Amino acid sequence: MRVTQLVRQLMSNMTVRLSWGLVLATFSLLVLIACGIGLYALHHGATIVQSASDPQVQQLAFTSFATRIRWVLIGVVAMTVLTVVVVVWGVSANVLRPLDRLVGYFERMAQGDLSQQIQSPGNNEIGKLYSAMAHMQGSLSETVGVVRRSGTTIFERSQHIASGNNDLSSRTEQQASSLEETA
Repeated sequence: MRVTQLVRQLMSNMTVRLSWGLVLATFSLLVLIACGIGLYALHHGATIVQSASDPQVQQLAFTSFATRIRWVLIGVVAMTVLTVVVVVWGVSANVLRPLDRLVGYFERMAQGDLSQQIQSPGNNEIGKLYSAMAHMQGSLSETVGVVRRSGTTIFERSQHIASGNNDLSSRTEQQASSLEETA
């Protein structure tokens, strides 16, 4: 199984609650890293200033340290941007697109198409919604079938009653005719 397929399967089966928990944990971790870097920079900068007596040595040490901190912060920002891109892609691929397809299914059902195949995209909340919709469509199809069969039965029985009424009317006319002849 290819890595992409494995990632897709993992993403489609990941619950929305778990995925948002991971997003919040990742952002919290990034904020903690940024805070830690800031505190470390303050402490280390103060140490450099206090320990070096020569201003040129202080300047060189501080510049070197500032460059390292700058690159670390750029890395943290890059990780944040990457995380945002992955989250936006994940929400689009695993929440918005499946919900959009679900709306299409509902619109076709509202127009009377109960024959469409509804395939669940996974086992997460969205997948459960698809399964519930497929169950609802099946129940609606059964109900429509029962109504259709009942309508057919009512039509057949009303035809039978109409035929009986015609037969009764014909016999009544014959009886009236016989009574007239007898009288």
